[in-house]
Parts: sequence; structure tokens; C-alpha cells
Amino acid sequence: YFYENTLSAIKVALNKIKTEIPNGQRLINRPNDFYAEMIKSDDQMKKIKGRILWEQKKIGIVENRKKNKRLKKYHKQLMSQKLKENALKIKNDKQELEDWKKRTQ
Repeated sequence: YFYENTLSAIKVALNKIKTEIPNGQRLINRPNDFYAEMIKSDDQMKKIKGRILWEQKKIGIVENRKKNKRLKKYHKQLMSQKLKENALKIKNDKQELEDWKKRTQ
């Protein structure tokens, strides 16, 4: 909340400087060799980056697990369908063989 209020106040102030003061735009610009202090230190940023990478890796693992579960279910369904088709084919072959035996006798 504080950050948003400060940011909006700064934007209003910058607009006033640009419009009301002659050469106000030039007063606002930073010099080319100006280096601002970072809000967070490098150690904090490394921790944050590490945490983000760890969370992405965790999400990836969960997604892979879900994908493997779906594939396993799909392959199981395919195998059961294939077994049913093979059983039906064997049954039909036996029936055709019995019919052939009856016709030839």
C-alpha cells in the first residue's frame, strides 16, 4: 500500500516538474554514469532465484507425474482393447474351424 501511494505521488510530482518548470525534463533525467542502489542485495536475489527455480522444478515433477499417470491409463486401455480383439479373433477362428470341420464331414 505504501509503495503504491509513493509511486503515484512521484508520478504526479514528475508530471508537474515537466510541465511547470522550464527545462524540467532535463532536470529529471539521471546522468549516464549514475548507478542506483539495489533494493535487495545480491545474496537475497540469489535466494529468490533459487526458490523460483526450485518451485519450477517441483511443478515440472508434478506435471510429469500427471502425464505419466494419464499415459499409463491410456496404454492400459489400449492393451485391454487389444486383448479383447485377440480373444474375439481366436473365438472367431475356432468357430470357423468348427464350421469347416462340419462342412468337410
